[in-house]
Amino acid sequence: MNPEAFSPLLPKDLEHYAEYAGHELVVPVIHNAEVHGFISIHRFGKESGIGSGGTRFWDFGSEEEALRDALRLSQAMTYKHALGGSPFGGAKGVLFSSEGSASPELLQSYADTINALGGKFTTGMDVGFSQHEIDILKSLTPHLVGLDRDLSEFTGIGLFNALESCLLETFGDTSLANRTFLLQGAGKVSEHFLRALKENAEKQSALPKIFFSEINPERVEWVKSFLPHAVLVSPEEIYDITADAFIPCALGGTINADTAPRLNVQIVCGAANNQLADEEAGEILFKRGILYAPDYIANGGGMIAVVDEHQHKNFDRPRLIERLKHIPEILTQIFSRSKREKERPERIANKMAESIFSPL
Repeated sequence: MNPEAFSPLLPKDLEHYAEYAGHELVVPVIHNAEVHGFISIHRFGKESGIGSGGTRFWDFGSEEEALRDALRLSQAMTYKHALGGSPFGGAKGVLFSSEGSASPELLQSYADTINALGGKFTTGMDVGFSQHEIDILKSLTPHLVGLDRDLSEFTGIGLFNALESCLLETFGDTSLANRTFLLQGAGKVSEHFLRALKENAEKQSALPKIFFSEINPERVEWVKSFLPHAVLVSPEEIYDITADAFIPCALGGTINADTAPRLNVQIVCGAANNQLADEEAGEILFKRGILYAPDYIANGGGMIAVVDEHQHKNFDRPRLIERLKHIPEILTQIFSRSKREKERPERIANKMAESIFSPL
């Protein structure tokens, strides 16, 4: 790699971004003398010295938008690692190209940037990559993790565990009988969440009502075949149905000043990243008495799976399923402190995480 191309951004280059939070290292990905992405490390792990987080290929509107995304998501990963019992710090990789896909040459440039960090950054593949592109990148760098199995399975199982914690906090038990859930998005994480939900419901002989929204016809058909009683509703209608829990598993920011007042639920617990569009949305939920499970905890199962395999150097499903019980355990602590301190759960979660990774 050309040493001149590997030039970390300085704090003075980043301080005017609202998303900048003392990130320890931000490196542009240079390809053909142009910026085509960033690696953002919010914190290196205290124990490991490693920043870890997924890489996404996305059609960003601008280089600035890509950088903002990397800064925001890498910080969120630090919080996720801290409360997930991980030795890593938070990081994120983002790539973009006018070609609409990651060419082998761009992937080589990205691998060169990863390798230049000497193992200080480990990553898995987030949205936007084909299996062929993943295979290419895997051949170019040893610093990819979590590629040998479907991490969405463990994100989905962890999400179900989180929902059970919310049900216990709100209703005093985890029974699924006579419950109604609103599922926003029916992708792979939702699929595994529904599998866990159905398995537990059958044990209780009590299948809850499911309303779901999804724009992909193939995913709609899968849900209808797996849960024939599930009812498809429009993306707008999902906010107005009376239910026990709203489960956002699609794009981030869907809970905002417009949608938060419309929700007629007692629980919000989903796998989408950055579910709350802003502080106002979180405040609306809290004032309305709607229990919110901080997203980076509820969706932490995939990260826990990667960390478990990295630490033990092997995959052990029973060990991992047991480790996913950490999610409801930490949520119970958060909800208890939230009631005691009369503070929003996501703020309590942030305080708990910050006490672990010690903000700069």
